[in-house]
Amino acid sequence: MKYPSAVWLPVKDPSRLQPFRGTPKGLVLHISNSRGNSLEGLLCTFDGCGNLPPDNPFPSHFGVERSGRIGQFLDTSNRSLAEEGPSYFSIECAASPGDALTVAQIGAVARLYAWLSATFNLPLKKCTMAGDMGIGYHAMFITKHIHCPGPAVIAQRDEILESLLLWSKTQGDWRKLF
Repeated sequence: MKYPSAVWLPVKDPSRLQPFRGTPKGLVLHISNSRGNSLEGLLCTFDGCGNLPPDNPFPSHFGVERSGRIGQFLDTSNRSLAEEGPSYFSIECAASPGDALTVAQIGAVARLYAWLSATFNLPLKKCTMAGDMGIGYHAMFITKHIHCPGPAVIAQRDEILESLLLWSKTQGDWRKLF
């Protein structure tokens, strides 16, 4: 399934397409390790560009630029190899270690999570450990990646969820965000 508000930029290597397994549990936040990454730049890290090989052969489902523009690299019917747990969707946020997400990125991730929640019946809550349902982060799953996405982004999961609740208080049903 494709997120209606995303630019569709599919990975080109069919060997990376594996079926999604199990019941979806949530969304996992990653950082791209570069503030300047465009969606096309994020795709290049997964697919390579020109004669350059990919830096990261494990594509995420989605990516978000600092401006809040969202792209989709994998259909939700496919598993993201960026996750050790096969039941999560993933998003690469253009940021470097130590960075916080921009206000535009927080809003974009909140709208994406609203769509995922409405589409796949995901709860509006944070994951506290691998296997939980809700919004999680990469370091929850693998200890070698302790800086992904970093403490600032991990703490911003509250802001992402609060923006959905604020929307519902001021504008009505948050499912109307998309």
